[in-house]
Formats: sequence, C-alpha cells, structure tokens
Amino acid sequence: MMTLVYGPIYAFSEILPDVETSFAMIAALIAIEAPLQVRWHVDGALRHGATQEEIDAVREIAESVLARIKG
Repeated sequence: MMTLVYGPIYAFSEILPDVETSFAMIAALIAIEAPLQVRWHVDGALRHGATQEEIDAVREIAESVLARIKG
C-alpha cells in the first residue's frame, strides 16, 4: 500500500501540503466508514503538524456530510 498508493499521494505536495492531504484522506475514509483507517490517518495528520482542533473540524464536516447522504 505504501509503495503503490500512499507513497505517491503523500510524496506529491505540489498542489496540497501534507496536512491538507491528510485531511482529504480522513474525510474520504469517514465517507466510506472505515474507522480504523481514520485513526491511522489522524495520527499521520498530527505527525504532519495538524492540530487536534483542525482534525475535529474535518471530522465534524465529513460526518455531517455522511449523515446527510445516508438520510
């Protein structure tokens, strides 16, 4: 996974910085209801410099969108 998927995603920072890439990954994993993977990516976001407040905001938005989609 690291070589084929995550490596290229996290290595390419010309458009989004690492923290914002982590936020996108967290939101996508919340959307597909993958809580274990969300936890791993939250840890990664913190290592990249995200604050817990920023992560909480990303989670709140993603969970709100998911709730609306699921109806």
